[in-house]
Amino acid sequence: MTKASKRAALIIGMSCAAIGLVSTPAHAESTDQYDAVQYQFCGNNDVAELEFTNKYGNSQKEFVDMSDGCRYYRFTETDEYGGFASASVTDEDGGAVSCTIWVNGRVVAKSNDNSEYYSWASCY
Repeated sequence: MTKASKRAALIIGMSCAAIGLVSTPAHAESTDQYDAVQYQFCGNNDVAELEFTNKYGNSQKEFVDMSDGCRYYRFTETDEYGGFASASVTDEDGGAVSCTIWVNGRVVAKSNDNSEYYSWASCY
C-alpha cells in the first residue's frame, strides 16, 4: 500500500467514524457489581408504559398512572460481572415524557419527548 493510499484510507476511516458509520450499535448503559442504579420516569397525567432493565437483568414492563408526576426504580447491581441499565417511557396519547438513568449518583442517560400524538423517551 502506498503512502497516498494509506493516507486516503485513514481519512475515509476517520470520516466514517465521525459521522457514525463505523460506530458501535446503541446499547444499554453498562454497570459494575455493586453500582447503585436509579431510573426516573416522568410523564403527564396519562397512563404511560414504562420498560426497563430490572435488578435481575431482565426487561420489565409496567403500565403506570403518571398523575403523580414521576416514578422511580432503584437497585444495586449484584451480578459479579456487572449488567446493563436501560429505560423507556411511552405515552400513546402524546404529551411530555422523560427518563433519566443515574449510576452511582451520576446521570449517564437522559431523554425526553413532547410529541402531540405519541411520545417515547428512551435512555440507554
